[in-house]
Amino acid sequence: MKRTFVVGDVHGCALTFKALIFDKLKLKKEDDLYLLGDYVDRGPRVKETVDLIINLIDEGYRVFPVKGNHESLLLASYRDTSYWSRW
Repeated sequence: MKRTFVVGDVHGCALTFKALIFDKLKLKKEDDLYLLGDYVDRGPRVKETVDLIINLIDEGYRVFPVKGNHESLLLASYRDTSYWSRW
């Protein structure tokens, strides 16, 4: 049976996120996983978090990531250095 999960505010905590989806939720490829943004900032493993999301999608999991305000600020900071003080 297909299940639906909604997760937000991972904030670079890749190990916790991985434990949640694989150990607690036991995510299956037929499940829907909606991610509500804020994958970056604050946590120690931002790149690993983003890589995990990309890899899940590449491996055929039904993952639906939404850009959060932290991703928006990161992208704005990349385009315009005046955002760096907010970052």
